[in-house]
Amino acid sequence: MAGSTPCRRTRPRRPTATRASRCSTSTDGRTRATTPRHIGWLRELYEDLYADTGGATAAADGAFVDYPDTDLADPARNTGAPWHALYFGDNYRRLQRAKAPWDPRDVFHHALSVRRA
Repeated sequence: MAGSTPCRRTRPRRPTATRASRCSTSTDGRTRATTPRHIGWLRELYEDLYADTGGATAAADGAFVDYPDTDLADPARNTGAPWHALYFGDNYRRLQRAKAPWDPRDVFHHALSVRRA
């Protein structure tokens, strides 16, 4: 959507040249036993990387919906910009208004979806 204004897009363009995803996987069959330790290590890494901006990326940099991270919606882990500002920027209120007539009971939702106004 080259040339689109931010208000015409569901999510804003990001001013980044690269993006990174942190994840933990296991191929040795011990996933359940090792996952909490790996997630803890990844959380510490993330919080260290973004210590200056409240444990999450800066609002100007945002986050990619393609890489969902429910920790961004956890006030104990993200004391910076609200999760919806990171994912949707200034478009969040518009998205709430668009969702209202189509899903008034919030049937279609997940941890990081557009919430009812």
